[in-house]
Amino acid sequence: MLDDYSKLSDTPDFRDVMANTFDRNSNGKFPNFLNEYYDDEGWWALGWAGAYELTHDPRYLAMAETIFSDMSGGWDDTVCGGGIWWKKPKQ
Repeated sequence: MLDDYSKLSDTPDFRDVMANTFDRNSNGKFPNFLNEYYDDEGWWALGWAGAYELTHDPRYLAMAETIFSDMSGGWDDTVCGGGIWWKKPKQ
């Protein structure tokens, strides 16, 4: 949301918030924003991809790629033609 608002309003006001969130959480309880829920990871990946589009800071793109890589390991094509489960391991 902050990425989108910043792009639409052409304001740099939230760049510090993005950087602070990244710095305080990338090595926190869930390193690289990875946890047992693919849906949470997906939201983080989208957020960091948006932060990269806004700032061109390569660490945001690298994090989005790290998260996506983890998520892609959860692909399962045995149900409904394929998809990713919301939780690791699937439940």
